[in-house]
Amino acid sequence: MDALLRALADQGQVEPGYTLPEMRAQLQPIETVLPTIVFDSTQPGSLRSIINELFRLGSIVRDRISLDTWRIILSIDEDFKPLRSGQVNLADLLILTDELLTQLAAFSGSVGDSMTRTHSFRFLELGRRIERSLRIINLVKMFFVPLADVKGPLLETILEISDSLMTYRSRYLANLQLAPVMDLLLTDETNPRSLAFQYERINEQVSQLPRDETEPGFTKVQRIAMSLTHSIRMTDINSIADAHCLLDFRPFERITSDWQKQLHQLSQAIALQYWVHSGVAHQLTDIRRE
Repeated sequence: MDALLRALADQGQVEPGYTLPEMRAQLQPIETVLPTIVFDSTQPGSLRSIINELFRLGSIVRDRISLDTWRIILSIDEDFKPLRSGQVNLADLLILTDELLTQLAAFSGSVGDSMTRTHSFRFLELGRRIERSLRIINLVKMFFVPLADVKGPLLETILEISDSLMTYRSRYLANLQLAPVMDLLLTDETNPRSLAFQYERINEQVSQLPRDETEPGFTKVQRIAMSLTHSIRMTDINSIADAHCLLDFRPFERITSDWQKQLHQLSQAIALQYWVHSGVAHQLTDIRRE
C-alpha cells in the first residue's frame, strides 16, 4: 500500500501526505478520497480530465477518424461517470475502470487496424511509444528505488500493473524474484510491455521518417533512437539487481535517469525536425486610409 500511495503521489493524484503513515492518519481515508479525485474534472491530471481532453481532440478531427472509432470515443465519454449521482465508492470505481480498459483496448485496436501507414501513423506511434517508455521507467523507479528487499506482493503488483504477470508465471515457473521481474519489464524484447520492446518500435518508426538524403550520416533523431536501443541491449540487469539488494541504488538510478533524459531529447528532436513552429500572423500596426 505504501508503494502504491507513493506512486499516486508522485503522479499528483493524491496529496504527498498519504505517503507518510503519521500524516495519513490525519487525512481523509484514501478509499474515500481516491474515487472523488478520479472524477474531478477540475484537476488536469485526473482520469476524468484526460477523457474530456480525448473527447475534445476527437471532436476536432472528427472528419479524419472512422465512425467506429468515434463511437468508441463517445462511449468512453458517456460511460465513465459515477454510477450514482453524488456518490462514488471504490466498488463503483473498479467496475467503471474495468469497462474503461476494455473500451481503450477497442480504441487502440481500431486505430492499429484501420489507420493507413502514413507519416501521421508513424508520429502517432512514436508519441505512444515514448509516453509508454517514460511510464515504465517512472513505475519501476517508484517501486524499486526506495526499497532494498522488494517483497513478492509488490513484485506481483508491478507485474499486474504492467500487464506482464501471466507472462512471468508462464516463463519462469518460480517464485517472484527481482532480477527476472526487472528483465521482463525492462530488457526483454519479446514482451510488448517491456521498455526494450518500446525502444525497438521507436527505432523502427524513426527509420521510416523522411529525411534529407543529401545530408551525410544519421539524423539526430536516428542517433538518439539507436542509442536507446543499444543502451538497453547492453544493460546487465543481473548486476543491477544484485547492487540493488545491497542497497546500492546508483546503477539503477543512473541508467533510468539517462533513459529519461534521452527520451525527452528524442521528443524534442522530433518536434524541432518535423513540426512547423510558426505562430499565427499578427498585425503590428493598424491599416488606415490616408
